[in-house]
Amino acid sequence: IERLLNSHPKIPDLDYRNFETNMKNCKGPLAVASLAFQVIKTKGYSVLDGEEIAESVGKRFCSTDAATELAKLYGEYDTYLKNNGLVEFADQEVLLLQLLKEDPYYFDQFGFKHILVDEAQDTSSNQFEILRYLAKSPTFESMMIVGDDSQSIYKFRDADPEGFMGFEERMQLPVGTVQQFYMMDNFRSTPEIVEFANKEIKYNVHRVNKEIVSQKPHGTPVSVQGFFDVAEEYDFIVKKIQERIQAGTAPEEIAFIASTRTELLKMADLLTEQGIPSVLLNPERLKENSRVLAGLALARYLQDPEDTQDILICLNAIFNGDLFVLNDEQIKQAIVNKQAEAAQIRQMPEAEKREAFFKILNLFDEDDEIYEGFVETLQNQPNMAMIYQYCNDFTLYGDREEKRRENDYPGVVLTTAHSSKGMEWNIVFNSLTKYDEKDIHTEKRYRDNEKVEERRRLLFVSATRAKQELYITSTYVAFGSGKNMCLNIFLEESCNVAGISYNADQ
Repeated sequence: IERLLNSHPKIPDLDYRNFETNMKNCKGPLAVASLAFQVIKTKGYSVLDGEEIAESVGKRFCSTDAATELAKLYGEYDTYLKNNGLVEFADQEVLLLQLLKEDPYYFDQFGFKHILVDEAQDTSSNQFEILRYLAKSPTFESMMIVGDDSQSIYKFRDADPEGFMGFEERMQLPVGTVQQFYMMDNFRSTPEIVEFANKEIKYNVHRVNKEIVSQKPHGTPVSVQGFFDVAEEYDFIVKKIQERIQAGTAPEEIAFIASTRTELLKMADLLTEQGIPSVLLNPERLKENSRVLAGLALARYLQDPEDTQDILICLNAIFNGDLFVLNDEQIKQAIVNKQAEAAQIRQMPEAEKREAFFKILNLFDEDDEIYEGFVETLQNQPNMAMIYQYCNDFTLYGDREEKRRENDYPGVVLTTAHSSKGMEWNIVFNSLTKYDEKDIHTEKRYRDNEKVEERRRLLFVSATRAKQELYITSTYVAFGSGKNMCLNIFLEESCNVAGISYNADQ
C-alpha cells in the first residue's frame, strides 16, 4: 500500500506529514488507505461510493474526495494481491461469495445436511448470505443457530445483531418456519449479578425481551462506586484486591476489566508497586516484547556488518537483560565474539545459515510464548532472503501486530471487556470510566443510539464474567469540564440498577 501511494500523486486532504501514523485521533495515508481498501472489499464499494467509504473510514481522516481517489487505486491493489497469490483476512468471505455468484450450485457437491452456527449474534451480513447459499443445497435438512443478542459486541467486525434477531426475515424464509427455544438458565453467576445484568440491558430498546435466571445460591450485592478521579478509583480497586488476596483468594481468581489497553497497563503498574502479580489477557504487541526486538536486531545485523548497535541488543537478550552488569572488557570481548560468529554465518550455505540463525534466536528464549510465536512465523518463511525481508517489513509496519498468551499464568487477570468474553472469575472489578466517550453523544437521542446500546451489551458481557463478586467502578465525569462537563451515563444507569444514589456533586 505504501508503494502504491508513493507511486501516484499525493491525494488531497490526507495527512502526508504523518504518513505511517495510526492512532485513534490521528491517521496518516497508510492507515487511511488500508481501512478504505478493507471497506471497499467487504462492502463491494466503487468510485461511485466515495461518501460511504469516507463515512466508514471516518470523515475526520478521509474526505469524500480522498475516498474517491483511494477507490481508484483499489483496482491496482487488488490486482497486486491476485498476481502474487495473496489472500487477506477480509478476502475469505468476499472470495467465497464471488465464487457462489458465479456457481450458485457449488455447495451441492458436499452433501451438507445439518448446519450449526455458534455465537450467531456476531454473524455479519456477508455470513448470512453464505448461510442462505448453504440452506439452498438439495441435501440440506436443518439449521440451528445459537446466540444471545445481549452479547453482540463486535460491530467493528461487521457483526449484525439485527440479522440475528430477525433471522427468519434475513434468511428469506416463510413466516413460522423457525422454531425458537429460550435457554434462560445461568450456571455461572449469583442471582445478584444476573439481576444486575438483566436490569442494565433493559435500558436497550433493540433487544429480545427475556430474563436470565441464575441457578447459583445467593451471594453478595453488586457494588457500584463512583469517584471524582481515576487515581481515587484505582486506589480503591488495588486495596480491595489486596484484601481479597490476604483473605485467601488466589490472584488468578480475580480480574480487572476495563475498556482500553491503556487502563490495563496502568493497573498492572499499580499492582506491581504493591507486589501483586498480574497477567495481561489481551493480545500483546510483539514490538513491545524485548526478545522480538532482539530477533529483529539479529536479522538487521546479519544484513549490515556496520550495525554495531544491534549487536548490543542481541547480546543483552542472550544475557537476559543483564549485559551491562559485565565490566567494559567483558562487554568488548562479547561484541568481538559475536562479530566473528556473524561473519561466519554470512559466509555459510543457505541451510547452515538458516540453522545458525535460529540457534541464536533460541538463545533469546525464556519460555516466552509471544516470542516463540514470532519465531514460528519466521520458520514458515521459505529462505533466509524472505526471512530478512519479513523482518525488515515487520520493523517498518509491525507496530500493531499482536498475539494473545494461551498458557495459564499466576496473577490477577487484566483484560478489556471485549477480550473477557467466554471467560469467568470469582471476583471481577469492572471499570466503566472509558465506556462513555464524546463520540457517542453526537445525537440528541444518544441514550438509545447504536453505539450506546452496544456499550450496554459490552457491560452485560463483562459483568456476567463474575461468578461470586462484582464491583462496578467509574469516574463520575466521562469527559469535559465546567459547563461542558458530561457525566458518565453508564455509571448513572448502574447506580440506578443497584439502587444506589448517584451523587456526582463535588
